[in-house]
Amino acid sequence: MGLGLIATSMLSWILIWMTQQAKLLKAGIQSSVTSALDEDKKAAWAIFSLIFIAVF
Repeated sequence: MGLGLIATSMLSWILIWMTQQAKLLKAGIQSSVTSALDEDKKAAWAIFSLIFIAVF
């Protein structure tokens, strides 16, 4: 019983922490992509290729 309660609380804490980290990562990635696209138009093809390879 006690071990299950500890495991549940740890998993809940990890879920909350990961949700907060995801928001920070999303903001960082969006700003990096935006600045890369503003600096160089060839960056769009590089980003597209990276996403295509990751999905393929």
